[in-house]
Amino acid sequence: MRVFNRVIVFLVSLVVSCHALSEITHEAISQTHSTTTLNNKHTSIDIELTLPKIDGHPYHKPFVAVWLETEDREPIETIAIWYDDAEWLKDLRQWWRKLGREQHVSGAIDGISGATQKPGTYLIQWQGTVDLIEAMINIEVVREEGGRSYHREAIYVTKVGKYNVVKSHEYGDIIIYINRNREL
Repeated sequence: MRVFNRVIVFLVSLVVSCHALSEITHEAISQTHSTTTLNNKHTSIDIELTLPKIDGHPYHKPFVAVWLETEDREPIETIAIWYDDAEWLKDLRQWWRKLGREQHVSGAIDGISGATQKPGTYLIQWQGTVDLIEAMINIEVVREEGGRSYHREAIYVTKVGKYNVVKSHEYGDIIIYINRNREL
């Protein structure tokens, strides 16, 4: 019976110790998180997007959409849209459903739109305020008589970060920089 009581006492003290350790660990993680975040909610995003040379006849330059969403897929803002004929904007299916239809009708894409681009590497830049710690950046690339590629990446908008996106058929290397010219 004594051995049994000692085992019970040991197990209870172990549970109490684990709970205390969990609280200390949680507090340490919270302190680490707060020391690595930036002082305000202003965010800058730089995206190096490579469009590969694709052999195909006829070759059409791709339409590109880049936008921010919450983790729950609620749209925040369009960062960039490249197209040459508004009639085909709806082929950027993901973006069109989230932001495109409304922004096209209201004319809101006029300040962020550009022409389609030939193969090469391009820099897309955005600065703004996001009231979240984590957001999702979406990149959709579509070519007429070609393919469709879509990528969604979780980013921490209040931290300095770099994200590498794996190549796909319609896009090459993509590097996303968050707050790269900011100090902690």
